[in-house]
Amino acid sequence: MFGKRQKAEKEKVNQGVNTTNDTTTANGKIWVCPKCKTENKRESLTCRMCGTFK
Repeated sequence: MFGKRQKAEKEKVNQGVNTTNDTTTANGKIWVCPKCKTENKRESLTCRMCGTFK
């Protein structure tokens, strides 16, 4: 059973990073760059090809 504090911490973890472009593929969770359409790791904040911010 979770207390109020544990619930709040769990929700905070689930929110994570901005997930607007996140997609789940066979390679795991990724986000697609809106500029060059390159797939990037979810943790990365910039595109690995063109440097566009997430």
